This record gives sequence, C-alpha cells and structure tokens, in this order.
Amino acid sequence: MLFATSFAIRLDKSAKLKDNYFPIVLQITYKRKVRRKRLGLKSKIDQWDFDNHEFKKGISKRREKNKFLESVELKSEKIIDEHFSNKEFNFKDFFQLFENINSESMTVLQFCKFVVDDFLMKGKASSSNDYKTLYNAILKVSPSDLFFEDFTISWLEDFELYFTSRGTKCYKYMVHLRALYNKAINKRIIDFKNTPFRNQYTNPFGYSFSKLKKSKISKTNPNRIKDLQKEELMKLKCYKPESQKEQEYLDVWWFSFYMFGVNLTDIANLKRSDIKNNRWFYLRSKTGSGLKKGKPILPEAQEIINRQNKNSEYIFPILTNGYDASPLKEVNRIKDYGGYIRKMGKRVSKKIGLQGYFTFYSTRYSSATLALNEGADRNTVSHLLDHENFSTIDNYAGKADDNKVVEAMEILRLK
Repeated sequence: MLFATSFAIRLDKSAKLKDNYFPIVLQITYKRKVRRKRLGLKSKIDQWDFDNHEFKKGISKRREKNKFLESVELKSEKIIDEHFSNKEFNFKDFFQLFENINSESMTVLQFCKFVVDDFLMKGKASSSNDYKTLYNAILKVSPSDLFFEDFTISWLEDFELYFTSRGTKCYKYMVHLRALYNKAINKRIIDFKNTPFRNQYTNPFGYSFSKLKKSKISKTNPNRIKDLQKEELMKLKCYKPESQKEQEYLDVWWFSFYMFGVNLTDIANLKRSDIKNNRWFYLRSKTGSGLKKGKPILPEAQEIINRQNKNSEYIFPILTNGYDASPLKEVNRIKDYGGYIRKMGKRVSKKIGLQGYFTFYSTRYSSATLALNEGADRNTVSHLLDHENFSTIDNYAGKADDNKVVEAMEILRLK
C-alpha cells in the first residue's frame, strides 16, 4: 500500500532568524513524518500571506520571489509523479532529486554553483560567498565544461601556477577546492579513489598545497602595519578627521580597538539591545565565544556610540539606511565597508606621517600587543579577544577574572 505524500511552501515559525525574520521552507509530509528544506528566502510574519503561502503585496521583488516559490512546487510535484508514483516515498531520495545533483554529466562549475546555493539556503551566506569566489577563480583557469575526471594533479598545478604567478597566495582557494571535491565524493558524483589530493590512504603521492600556507607570495602590501605601537596610536588619537565619512570610518576603527579588536561583522550587527549595564553581550561570529558577563564598554567607546544615530536599531550605519539585508548582501556590504576603512587608513597614515599604513585588522593586533606589553596576563587577553581556545595565544589554562578584564580594558584608554 502506497501512502500519500504532500508538500507545501511554508513560513517556518519554529526557526526564528535575526531581525524577526523566519525562513521559507518546502515542507514534505509522508506517513505523518515531516521534513523541511530551506529555500534561501525569509520573511517577517506581517509580510507573509498565510492563506496563499506567498509574499504579500508591497514586498521588494515580490513577483520574482513568488514565481520562484511556484517553480519549487511544480518541481516537487514533478519529482513525486515521475519517481514515486509506483514505489514507496523516501525523503533522502526526494531531496537528492530536488537538488538535481544526481548526474554523472555535472561539471565542476555546475556543482560549485549547487554548493553556493545550498549554503545560501542553509543561511550560511559567508560560506556561500567563499564558493562563489571559488567559482570565478575556476572559470579564470578552465573552460566552463571542466568535468571532475579532468580535475587532476596536473590541473591543480596549473591552477596554482596561474594565481601565484600573478602575486596571489592561493592557499584558501586550494582549501575550498579540496572541500568541493570532497562534497562531490559525498554526493557520489566522483569516486573517492580518484582524488588528486594527497591522502596517506588513497593517494600518498597526490597533490599537496601545504607549502602555500607559509608562502610569501601575496597581494598584501609590505607597508601594511600589523600592529600600531603606543606612540603611533597616540598620533592617530590626536588626528582630527577632515570629513564626516572619515569620522565615521575612524569611529568604527577606534570602537573595534577599544573593544579589543572585535571584527567588523560583529560591529555591523551590534544593536542597542545588545548593550546592558554598560557591557556588550555578544558571541563572536567566527568562534561563537564571548564573555558571559559581557565585555565592558570604555568611556571612549561610549562616546563613539553617543555620536551615532540614536533612532537606528543598529549602532553603526553599516547595515542600515534602508538596506535590503539579505544574508549574501550583508556579507558583501560588510566586505565593501572594510574596503572603505582600508582606503581611509592609507590616507590618514600618510597625513600623520606613519611609516606604512594601518587597516581595520590592525585594531586586533594593536590592542592585544599594547595590553600584553603593559602587563595584562595572556589568559585575560585571550578571553577579551574572544578566542575559542587558549592555545591561539599560547598554551595555558585558567579562567578570566572579571577584575582583570576591567584592568586590561583600561590599558586601551592610552592614558
């Protein structure tokens, strides 16, 4: 006896995202079992038509979004009719067919595009962006019809030569290429025995890119200042911004410094509701680590906060101003904003007479170096940097004392 299978587009209110959004999912029901697959779209409750299971009028790109949802329904119906009309339904088989990757003729670029979309559907916009960059990198080296059987040691060597000869350190590309290949193995598009990468069990003489990790070939300008010394920080502190935008970028830079090098993604997502009792409660986006008692906000950092638009939900004007904050656009917006700060750093460094220029990431190295040089213990500095484990600074153990946290923060006031 064959049981009926039903599917529907739903707003998944059981999985709340940030900013009061919820993911749009394809919901499959079979034998009273329910499985959901995110479709890469999200909506607030008041933007969703629950009767017709679509976006309401007035929503940005409503027609395109609803047309996509309609295509998902048609595709689901076709898969069920063609593959499960005479055999028992299987969730795993359905989703594999839905993803449309069970094809021996799939090219490397087609699979890479699938990975890009898959990460985006899962809400991992940063990873999606990484593979989108990889997609473009592969396209520079090979034609679009590159197949996995052509993904050989020789091709990897050509890929490496192409980028290193142009002054690019391609270690991260190689990490993602290997991950892409392993994903193809997991999807059974390619046999694991054919991997061109070095593996002590399957291919001990394969291609290895570990040498690229320590390679000196890089686009990084040798004049970039990794960590500013105290005298250089004092020069920068005395500098008077010459424009409103320069003030804005310096505010973000100094705020990161005063908060022990918090990254730009976390600063961009900082909301007024995250601050309680003059402490910022957050988990670092990269590691998921953070101080349980919150990170103290120095008076200098509070002054920067006070200069910002008090009518905005976010503290800093990075993801505001009517910005359409889809996950991928957020990643690109933050990346672009970091570029603006880098350009500002070059201009200001020249004006104050630095031997080189600082970047946004200089805040992290500068704050840590200053605190350690001024006597803060390594354990406390590691906690303030939101390290996932202590070995990132050194091999030591212990728990950060809150009094030491406050004392270490005070060092950054440059008194």
